[in-house]
Amino acid sequence: MRTIVPCNGCTGCCWHGAALHPEKGDDPAKYDAVWQELDQRFALRQRDDGACIYLGKHGCTIYDRAPYICRIWDCREYVKSLDDHAQQFIRDPQVAAGLRLLSNPAQKGTSP
Repeated sequence: MRTIVPCNGCTGCCWHGAALHPEKGDDPAKYDAVWQELDQRFALRQRDDGACIYLGKHGCTIYDRAPYICRIWDCREYVKSLDDHAQQFIRDPQVAAGLRLLSNPAQKGTSP
């Protein structure tokens, strides 16, 4: 099962780490994963700039075999949960604008 999100080039979720969920079918051996001692779990390795190791120039390079969290994540629900103060901490202004647009489709014809 995959949640369909109209990303339109946004890769905001690829910058926050992706925990693997073996109980949902993720096999850490099939990914470039690291053990997170503090959280006691495996997660996809991140590049030096903080992005997911599988984030390519045109998006996810493992889309067809993405981990559980990547298949079910819906940024629109996340953005709805943020208050105005929290939203200002989203690091990339283009990502923040894209997430706001996704969470409020009525704004589609307006500029963020």
